[in-house]
Amino acid sequence: MQSLTCGPFHWTRYTTRCSKVFCERKRRQSSQRSLQEKQESPSMADPRNAGDDLGGRMKLIASMVDSKLYFHKDAMAEYMDIRKVVGDLVEEKARMEQEHHGRVLMASTELQEELDAANRELLRAKQQIAQALEELAAAEAAARSQVQGTGAEERRAGGSEEEKDPGE
Repeated sequence: MQSLTCGPFHWTRYTTRCSKVFCERKRRQSSQRSLQEKQESPSMADPRNAGDDLGGRMKLIASMVDSKLYFHKDAMAEYMDIRKVVGDLVEEKARMEQEHHGRVLMASTELQEELDAANRELLRAKQQIAQALEELAAAEAAARSQVQGTGAEERRAGGSEEEKDPGE
């Protein structure tokens, strides 16, 4: 944290460059003024200089108050800028979240469509496999019945040579 000293009071705040320059200028002016007042006032015993010394102190106090006012005006302007930036960030965050939600929703619908298409293709493939299995089972049954039919005919006719000597 920066610490600025301006005259007899002390600031501990972040300040802008303008307020730093102003503070430095005021400090130089007040130090020059105090040097001039010390050189011009011969002694405190002189009654006519007592009022002038009080006037100088009042001017110094007024200068310090002005300095504080300018500092607080600068600080207020900085805080207003910060508040504006924070507001802009909040709006940007909300907009980005909406865009992200839209992209996620779009991606999920696209994925759902792809998933539905893949499911339909899997169902078609399953039906084709089931149909092929049915045809295969029917062909196998037909082949068995045909083999059994020819085997029965061969047995009736005397059998085939393969059936007569299976061990050879």
